[in-house]
Amino acid sequence: MKKVMALSAQGEAVSYTQLENGPWQVRIRRFGFPDQFKTFDVKKMAKEWATLREAEFHKRELTDYREGDRTTLGQLLLRYRDELQVDRLADNSLQHRLGKIARHKVAEYKMTALRPTHLAEYRNERLKVVKPATVVAELSYIASVIKHARTEWDIALPRNVATAEFVKRPKIGAEGERTRRLEKTELGASEEERLFEALLRVREKKCKKKHQIWL
Repeated sequence: MKKVMALSAQGEAVSYTQLENGPWQVRIRRFGFPDQFKTFDVKKMAKEWATLREAEFHKRELTDYREGDRTTLGQLLLRYRDELQVDRLADNSLQHRLGKIARHKVAEYKMTALRPTHLAEYRNERLKVVKPATVVAELSYIASVIKHARTEWDIALPRNVATAEFVKRPKIGAEGERTRRLEKTELGASEEERLFEALLRVREKKCKKKHQIWL
């Protein structure tokens, strides 16, 4: 009872409800934050989860992943493409490539459900029909768009699963030809990812500049 009163004083409330089919649902309400709720088979597990979430509340580290739960990779790619595309009549290879990736089955995954294994399968499938350099470029574009979504669109995601840290890149170069391996930084980003991110930033600046001129 003392704990309930203390939480209420802080604008927080925790409730446990047993559903008709047996499981327990716990719901945490706190002023200024979205409700948090989850269902467990036993009440003990529900209480343990609630305790962890309360700790996050108190540390002001609550992360709302709901946007990532309802947003697919394809939606992110198309949003980035559409925001980048100022001149719709322009022949833009990047826009075309993002649209093509967005039509692939891997783009149907919700962002919080997307795993490195899904992108590894995408990589292996694409290697059967295109050159390794193309696959490296596509994975790097995906990683850059996810990074953009986290930093510019404030879409909370546990990690960027498309980076070289999680998805191994194929080697670039013809058989028997010397291949230079791009180095990986301490932060996990490879040289090729930093290069593609730089290219994307240049494209964004050009598009913004065109937009300002037209205004």
